[in-house]
Amino acid sequence: MSAQELQDASFFFIEFIDKCDHSDTMFMYSTCNQLADICMWAKPEMTLVLQNAVYGIGVMSKHLGQDAFKTMLPKAMAAVERVTGFPEA
Repeated sequence: MSAQELQDASFFFIEFIDKCDHSDTMFMYSTCNQLADICMWAKPEMTLVLQNAVYGIGVMSKHLGQDAFKTMLPKAMAAVERVTGFPEA
């Protein structure tokens, strides 16, 4: 999958959850987990992919609620810290 395809796909799911349907907790949890994984393996030069992934983690945390997101917090924070640690961040 190219960086553009990854960026487009992640943006689609983020927008779907944010604008259309945020009632499926397991889907949001799974999506958040995948976005955190993207943050952990994407190359620093994949700026837009990383930006989408970090934004998506924020969207998932908003819709999951504090109790559900609490279990994702360590992984999400590690992902965000990795991305914000890049010089381009």
